[in-house]
Amino acid sequence: DFVVELTQEYPLALHAIGDASYATLYLPFGITLPGNVTAYKVAVNGEWAIPASMGQELPKETPTLLYSAEGATTAQATINDKATADASGNQLQGVLTKQHVDGYVLNQKDQEAGFFRLSSTGELDAYRAYLPANVGEVKGFILNWSTDGIEKMRDGENEKMRSAIFDLSGRRVTKARKGIYIMNGNKVIVE
Repeated sequence: DFVVELTQEYPLALHAIGDASYATLYLPFGITLPGNVTAYKVAVNGEWAIPASMGQELPKETPTLLYSAEGATTAQATINDKATADASGNQLQGVLTKQHVDGYVLNQKDQEAGFFRLSSTGELDAYRAYLPANVGEVKGFILNWSTDGIEKMRDGENEKMRSAIFDLSGRRVTKARKGIYIMNGNKVIVE
């Protein structure tokens, strides 16, 4: 007989972007995250990826975005096959094996975390999550931590994002013409 001892710990690799750390995850078993890491489901709204907290427990086969405000590069999760979380409205999908996917993967652009289009020759590593191509027709989705996608900007966002101009659909525009826009986190009427 061959016996394998299973550990109750599962190592997580996180990637620093700015002052925080991120990763995507899709596992064949449930886990409980350490206190400095939170699981998020993600929904797309215009050009934004809107994360919503699922807490510290992650059920098996639930694609998720992991976030740590501490900027840690590693963390230890605990295996928990009884983990539960509300994943309704989650547009993330996951893979258990390394493969090519048609969609958007976690990455960074100008020190902003988001989901950006995977090249036609790129592959997604095993146990990762992504946004499928059918969620939008843009080059990428910046993570927007506000509740409505346009009212507030999260602390620490860079000046480039603060000075950006957005239409009411959340799309970034280069110049405000006649209409209503979001500038510096405020609704502005341009006549």
